[in-house]
Amino acid sequence: ILNNYYIERKFRKVILPFVSDLVTSEDSSIHWKYLEVADKTVLDLGCGLWNVKDMEEASPVYFKNKGAKRIIGVDQNEKDISVLKKYFDEHFPADGSEFLVKSIETTNDLTGLIAQYQIESIKCDIEGFERVMFKMDKSQV
Repeated sequence: ILNNYYIERKFRKVILPFVSDLVTSEDSSIHWKYLEVADKTVLDLGCGLWNVKDMEEASPVYFKNKGAKRIIGVDQNEKDISVLKKYFDEHFPADGSEFLVKSIETTNDLTGLIAQYQIESIKCDIEGFERVMFKMDKSQV
């Protein structure tokens, strides 16, 4: 039962801490506002358009508008990748951004992208496949 920041489970009450700036939507201006991307090549893992109502809030578009040099977008949703390619062709022509229909299953998948595209910043929101990043050590990044 949720009642004014209390959750009752197994006969115990837990007080949730006060946290400001909780993520309340999938809008990138809320979700990714602290990610440093200016003048960087950004690897956007999970760049799809899930629940995005305004194209300016799609993470690749948001990062470009924040000054990213180029975006390497990766998602498994072919339709979303197609929409992003078309949008970038129209709004950011010849900026070097690329969008790939790809699954990130292993650390080699990830390190290969980092090396190939000389990635300088990573946004990772790939619904469970974040575990691949947790298997890497700092020498791989």
